[in-house]
Amino acid sequence: EPLTEEEEKEKEELKGLGFTDWAKREFQAFCRGIELYGRDAYELIQTEVPTKTVDEVREYASAFWERYTEIEDHERIISKIEAAEAKRSKEDRLASLIRRKVAEVDYPLQQLKIVYANQTKGKSYSEDEDRFLLVEMSKYGLGKESVYEKIKQDINNFPAFRFDWFIKSRTVQEISRRCQTLVSLVDRENGGGDDKDAAPVKAKRA
Repeated sequence: EPLTEEEEKEKEELKGLGFTDWAKREFQAFCRGIELYGRDAYELIQTEVPTKTVDEVREYASAFWERYTEIEDHERIISKIEAAEAKRSKEDRLASLIRRKVAEVDYPLQQLKIVYANQTKGKSYSEDEDRFLLVEMSKYGLGKESVYEKIKQDINNFPAFRFDWFIKSRTVQEISRRCQTLVSLVDRENGGGDDKDAAPVKAKRA
């Protein structure tokens, strides 16, 4: 099937970087890999472009960063990459805060202190449940949806929650939201963040 005029133009732009054997879909996958893993994570970027070797990805990356301004729409491409980098940097900072907080005590599931925001009405998570979620995040990190799926599995297998219907009945999405609330609380405790959406704890539920 012949290429469209736009695809022919994009092909010529890629050739202009010195690479005649990179297709548009491979270029897009390359950019997606940078967004996901970082500019220098060549082995991980290659997993997004399985048709190329790590060395080919590294060579292409070198040419890309030297000459990306020659590509049409490069401002949008770089903007997406920089936004992803900023998000990843923030997640790394918050994950570090969580790990540091959990490491401050010998028995975090019992001793971890959580500084809650103003009290609100309605059923909420217990402090024991919140401690568990913080410990889980310190183990798995932040950001990816798979993290909360793992936490959900661990909740179901945690002996202390055997009869805790509330926490065991939470969906992955609900667990994700609660974890983000806890992250906001820890960030606020360390001088950052916005606590407006940080729901407080109830020590006990009737």
